[in-house]
Amino acid sequence: MIAAIEPGAQALLAYLQPQPQPVAWEAHLLSMAANQRAVVRYTIPPGRPGAAPLRLIGKFYADERGAPTYQAMRALSSALDHAATPALLAIPAALFYSPQLRLLAQAHVAGRPYNTLAGQRDFRAYLRLAGRALAELHALPVALGTPLELADHLHDLIHPHPLELAVRVPEFHTRIEQLLSALAARERAAPRPVAAAPIHRDFHLRQLFYGQQRVWLIDWDLFACGDPALDVGNFLVYLRTHLGARADAACDAFLAGYCADHASHATLHRSPIYQAFTYLRLACKRFRLQGQCWRDQVDTMLRRGEACLAG
Repeated sequence: MIAAIEPGAQALLAYLQPQPQPVAWEAHLLSMAANQRAVVRYTIPPGRPGAAPLRLIGKFYADERGAPTYQAMRALSSALDHAATPALLAIPAALFYSPQLRLLAQAHVAGRPYNTLAGQRDFRAYLRLAGRALAELHALPVALGTPLELADHLHDLIHPHPLELAVRVPEFHTRIEQLLSALAARERAAPRPVAAAPIHRDFHLRQLFYGQQRVWLIDWDLFACGDPALDVGNFLVYLRTHLGARADAACDAFLAGYCADHASHATLHRSPIYQAFTYLRLACKRFRLQGQCWRDQVDTMLRRGEACLAG
C-alpha cells in the first residue's frame, strides 16, 4: 500500500527543518503507476519576499524497491562528484529514504525537458549531449549487485513476458519463439567478455532534461549493472518510434556523442540485440494496453525486431 501524501510532506519538512514549525506546503500528484508507485511534487513557499519556492519530489512505493534506488542514486552521485573532469551527466540529489513510508525524497530537476528540445531547430546538439552523458554513465566506476544478462532483462522489463503473449495470442507464437531464440543466439555470439557497466534500463527523452549546462537523467528505479548496449538500443528505438522524420538525424547525433569515446564502439556493435529486445518489449506493451489496432501494432513491433537481427 502506498503511503498518504501528507505524511510524506511532514517527513520532508522534518528533514529540512528538524525543529517543528508550522510550514505551508502544496502537493501535486505527477504520476501513479498501477498502485505500485506514486510521484508527488511538493512545493514549499519561500521564507522571504522575492525568494523562489522550494520544490522537492517524493516517490512513494508499494514495496521496498525505493531503498536500492536510493543507494544507487547516492553511489552514482558520489562517482560523478569525484570524476576526474567535470561531468556533463547529472542526477537529482537523493535526500533520504524512509522505510516506514517507503518514501524516496529527492531534489526537483528544473531543466528544459528533452521532449521539447527534440522539436527545436538545434535538436541535434542536444542529442549529441545526451549521447555523451550516457557514455559518462556507462564509464562510471559503480558496481551494485550481480551483473544482469538478457534473460534477467526479459523477466524484469517486459510485461507480460513474451512467452505469455505467445500463448495468449497464438498467431504470434512462432515468431515470438524465433525472436527469443535469435536474441539468445546473438547474445551468446557476441565477443566476450562484455564489461558490465551501470545502466539505467529506461533511458529515453522523457527522462532527460537540460539545465545548468548539464544533462539531467531522472527515474533510477530500474538501475542495474549489465551490458550498456541495452541503454543504447532502447534509446535508438525510442527515437525511431517517436520523432518521425527527425529520427534518423536524431539517432546519428546521439551516436556521434556516445561514440566520441572510441571505447564505445564495441557497445554500438551489440546494440542491434537490444534494439530487437526493445521492439519485443513494445510489442508486449501494445498487447498489455489493448489500444485500437493493437494486433497490427504488435505485428509491426515484431517485424521491426526481426529486422534488427536480420543483418
